[in-house]
Amino acid sequence: MEDTAGARRCSASSAEWNRPEEESWDAPATGEARTRRILVYRLSSTGRYELSRQLGYQVEPGQRISEVAAYGEDGLLVLDASFTAGVGNRNALYSVPAAGRGADVTTVPNLSALPERALVGKRLVADLTACPTLGATTPGTQVNPLMDDYEALAIDPRGPGRGTAIVNVLSDDNFGATQVTRVLRVAVRLP
Repeated sequence: MEDTAGARRCSASSAEWNRPEEESWDAPATGEARTRRILVYRLSSTGRYELSRQLGYQVEPGQRISEVAAYGEDGLLVLDASFTAGVGNRNALYSVPAAGRGADVTTVPNLSALPERALVGKRLVADLTACPTLGATTPGTQVNPLMDDYEALAIDPRGPGRGTAIVNVLSDDNFGATQVTRVLRVAVRLP
């Protein structure tokens, strides 16, 4: 990495990016890669953000991490999402309540080789796909007409009741005729 007038650029040798399939970092030699790295940055005393550690996180089968937001002292809210042609989108919110105590996996070359207990723990907070449709319609094929390409979220800790928060989840229509830009407001309990 080099610093050029305040702008950072990363570079890597071609050998680093062209590893054989059996050494594909976090992907297992066979099957679907379900482990992901969540990078944690801290503000340094010089006013720059520096990578401080990495957390291992496991997505549900077929899912990807679409968005992550911090809450409380050391919690993370993760939006897992997927799209299947002819079926539509699936979206779920998971909390990682103790992310600050999660193991640092920076030196682990392949997360798929780790036992599940070495990954951060997560809890299902809301299965958005199971939300009531509230009369919504969609121009595309969806399991639930409220579903779409959700890829942003914001947490308002002032929920309607004690111990609840409001999570705003935003979809992107990708300029497509079969997608809709939506904002879902969901009241959840964050551990």
